[in-house]
Amino acid sequence: MYVTVNSDDPPMFNTDLVNEYQMLAEHLDFTTGELEQMSLSALRASFLPVERKAALEQEFGTEFARLRAKYPA
Repeated sequence: MYVTVNSDDPPMFNTDLVNEYQMLAEHLDFTTGELEQMSLSALRASFLPVERKAALEQEFGTEFARLRAKYPA
């Protein structure tokens, strides 16, 4: 089972994914690793073609490594 973060209707709820992730980190103390895992879960649960998922998973890994270096736990 995957746990993901989503923005159901951004205009109606006045939010977006960036805000949702910030709220998780700032108010619920989610770690970078937990946010990374949720991002990867969302990608893996998506309906994208397998090749596109693989490419994006690599990009996600690169970006999260950059974030961990910039904001160590």
